[in-house]
Amino acid sequence: MVRFSGIYGGSRSAFLDAVLTGQVPVTPPSPWTNRVHEQDAAGILAHLVSRSLRGESLDDLYIGTDCEPVQRHVLARWILDHSECGTQPLPDAQWPARGGSKRLSNARLLATGYDFRHPDYMSGYAAMLRESGHYR
Repeated sequence: MVRFSGIYGGSRSAFLDAVLTGQVPVTPPSPWTNRVHEQDAAGILAHLVSRSLRGESLDDLYIGTDCEPVQRHVLARWILDHSECGTQPLPDAQWPARGGSKRLSNARLLATGYDFRHPDYMSGYAAMLRESGHYR
């Protein structure tokens, strides 16, 4: 089984959109968040299925998350700093009520040899900003 962290990329742009429209604060404190780009979510599944089909042993559970947990305010600030069209947070900007504040480890997944296309939020969100034409 694979337990994925927050999947983003492609049409999954809610957090990015919220940051760019000023709905999310960029000041501490903020909870920790763990992300995985949708290309890696699909890649992880393909990688593990391939290993299984080759008869290689698998663990019962893998955490499908990238290699760098990040606090939400750091992620939001990074997005604004690398976007040409972002709006500074509105006075009533708030963190979404969902989620906890954990730092997850993908060590078990990495031990299988999976090679991330987007190993951290910077790579994944930069790709999204480039695709939208807003990367600075």
